[in-house]
Amino acid sequence: MTEPQISWRIPVIARLQSGLIRSFAGPYEAQDFLRHEWPVRHGRHYRNAIRQCEAALNRICPAEIAREAFIAACIEADCLDNGIAANSEAAA
Repeated sequence: MTEPQISWRIPVIARLQSGLIRSFAGPYEAQDFLRHEWPVRHGRHYRNAIRQCEAALNRICPAEIAREAFIAACIEADCLDNGIAANSEAAA
């Protein structure tokens, strides 16, 4: 059974095609976005991020591995907001 309350220590910030900025606090939010709203539904990192988020939600792998996979998918889709993400990590 998946658990949506699992969260990452540092959220991932993405800039959507519309220009809006969105924060993802954990694998549940990331997986939902990947499955239903992702702008580029192909690619090695996209597929891996879906698998890793599912594994984290089922407690098969650490949530931070899913976070790294989601970041790679964001980079692959050219939607990672580096400036905000870098500031978030520096503040932590």
